[in-house]
Amino acid sequence: MKKPLKRLLISLTAAALILVLLAAAPLAGQAGSSVLASDRSVSRDIATTLDKDKDLSVAQERPIPDRYVTYVKPYIIQHPSDVTTSSGMATFRVEAGGTGPLSYQWQVRDSTGRDAWRAVPKDTGVYSGGTTPILSLSRLTSGYDGGVFRCEVSSSYGTVYSNEAVLTITSRVTTTDKIPSAEPPPIPEPPHEPEATPFGMTGPKEMGVYEGYAAFSTDPFTIYGDPLPTVTLYSAASSQGGKITWNDETQRLDIAAGLPEGIYAVELLVSRITETNPAVGLELFMLYVHGLLSEQSPVEAIVLVFTIGENQYTINGVAHAMDAVPVLIDGRTFLPIRYITEPFGATSDWTPDERKVTITHGEKIIELWIDNPTAAVNGVPMPVDSYTPTVAPMIINGRTYLPMRFIGEIIGCTIDWDGATMQAILTYQP
Repeated sequence: MKKPLKRLLISLTAAALILVLLAAAPLAGQAGSSVLASDRSVSRDIATTLDKDKDLSVAQERPIPDRYVTYVKPYIIQHPSDVTTSSGMATFRVEAGGTGPLSYQWQVRDSTGRDAWRAVPKDTGVYSGGTTPILSLSRLTSGYDGGVFRCEVSSSYGTVYSNEAVLTITSRVTTTDKIPSAEPPPIPEPPHEPEATPFGMTGPKEMGVYEGYAAFSTDPFTIYGDPLPTVTLYSAASSQGGKITWNDETQRLDIAAGLPEGIYAVELLVSRITETNPAVGLELFMLYVHGLLSEQSPVEAIVLVFTIGENQYTINGVAHAMDAVPVLIDGRTFLPIRYITEPFGATSDWTPDERKVTITHGEKIIELWIDNPTAAVNGVPMPVDSYTPTVAPMIINGRTYLPMRFIGEIIGCTIDWDGATMQAILTYQP
């Protein structure tokens, strides 16, 4: 009886065990499916991340659109400084930044007014580097003293101007190198030759008071330096066809008989050539030839002839150059101020605050204002042109232009017009 019962218990135990295993099998399968599904999800996340990284690298290789690029207008980093020189040479520098390319144009203030500027030539006998950040000047004389310079810096994105810099010259002519540069290299000095001293010359500024048309000599000039320099006339124009000569013995200018009255620019070349220190300088003197004529000598009229659009005019038949040309506006001839005043012995003055030109001729004081059709003569207002009320002084290309007829008639000239040759003729009888 015991053995059958024992076998029954064993059978029941085995059956229970089989039921437990059968019940656990679905749960195990579900758990395995969950694990596999989780692994697949992680794989998808990793693949997605790799795809994103791939897109990011591609995006990084693409060019940045123009709308995100910043373009900078020109600006000044370092302004030019004032220069004081006694060597006949000077250098101005400017440093600028901004989106390039940058263009440079040095300018010098015109003597006609504070706001009148003219471009410095690129390369001339005096200027070098007019369109670069460094402007070099050489062969300077006292005529350049007080010059005001600035630099215009421009690009496709704007224009800026540097501060103004002033040139001060403390002596008339000193030694200079033959080839000026922005930063001249040092020149070794030979031990056997002493250091050269400054040299130059001074002389009378108003020369030529004489009687009739006889020959005369100017007052003597003063030449200085050790050793003394050599003086010669610089050009044929200065000699006026041989009528003006330099006399080394008397250190004077000799003027031959028959030189007409007028104003002559006489350029004297001052040079000192040594073995190790060659140097030259140029001095400009204005020769004013006045006619204090005797009673037997007829008083010759001064005749000026101007041609519209031409930069040459004549005084009593002698040709002279101009740095600006006469123009015809609304049927009226306009001339640069100096060419209508100086030949008649008149003086002119510019008042920048009022934009006013003052001309003095004898006891007459003529006042004119830019763009103002009303002038004043000895304080009395009067129209510049009675027939055309819009005629007024004006500034053209930085130069002050005055109506020829108004100035000429006030000074006392007779005026003629030749339409065939486009010439204006002013005759002044002293």
